[in-house]
Amino acid sequence: MRRAALIFVLGSTLGLGWFLWRHYEIQGLDQLVFRPRGTTATPARRGVERNLEANPPLRLLSLSSPLWSGEIPKAPDISEAFQPGPVLAEIISSFDVVALHGIRGEGERWLRHFVAELNSAGETWELVLGSPVGPRHDPRQFAVLFHKDSVEVDPHNVYTIEDPDDLIRHEPLVAWLRAKGPEETEAFTFSLVLCQVHEFERERELEALARIFVAVRDDGREEDDVVLVGDMPPRTVSHAAWDRVSRTSQLGSLLSADEFIPQRHLDMVWDPTATSEHAARQGLVNVVREFNLTVAEAEIVATPAPAWAEFHRWEGGPAPRVAAGESPAIE
Repeated sequence: MRRAALIFVLGSTLGLGWFLWRHYEIQGLDQLVFRPRGTTATPARRGVERNLEANPPLRLLSLSSPLWSGEIPKAPDISEAFQPGPVLAEIISSFDVVALHGIRGEGERWLRHFVAELNSAGETWELVLGSPVGPRHDPRQFAVLFHKDSVEVDPHNVYTIEDPDDLIRHEPLVAWLRAKGPEETEAFTFSLVLCQVHEFERERELEALARIFVAVRDDGREEDDVVLVGDMPPRTVSHAAWDRVSRTSQLGSLLSADEFIPQRHLDMVWDPTATSEHAARQGLVNVVREFNLTVAEAEIVATPAPAWAEFHRWEGGPAPRVAAGESPAIE
């Protein structure tokens, strides 16, 4: 992987990757049941329309789960019959790109089995894993899971931010993506930055993230669309360090008062001036309500609450319209 020079921080946290298997008997994915796309029992999980001629939006999800982090909440009242893997598969099936955070220990192996099971049902998901980052006692990985029929990731433009000054505990992963559907020269492209801010290092890491945002935007690839995703404080972009980043939007601030807003949720940041492709649709996945789970069960599936947003597939905004009476050119 290529690595970009910058300046950033590291530290500590907790959890063992094998905790899940010891306490919840998941044992890889041999007990999962996968349904074909579009046959779920939950209306909210209809799956992504893969017919790109219908111009569906590109749907991005930011997701962290104890299934690959090992940070399983203690919940003795959870039924032994509960299987979180299929629920996770249902959530993912509705998206084109999934940013995965907090992978530790046996989590990488679990994820590879998970993707293999998804693809055994006829899908074409691909997993791009970053190198372990962070201190020796708490290494973590970020990863990008994407549907190959809907989006492409350039492997030559996937890299981990270098942090020689130790300013950020877990160095972010950067990936460059392009939507499928439009011609390559007309398709929406963007840099996806996966990150995590630790509360006890908040000030220093927010300063570092502001520098990362600018550095990725100005890294010489002439890519002005940057989407920062991960576990960030609710008011990240109001931090003084972000003043020089120009105008930025944070998904959390776009949620209406009547929406599901848990105390902890993942977030996204982008520049709405540059990223006009944002389709003005975003939100959080309410795992409890959408899958009829208890709070304890939902926390095993995804913690913090997953965040999502939609983007147009054409660079600059919605798909160009064909004028009345005209027909698209046939080559």
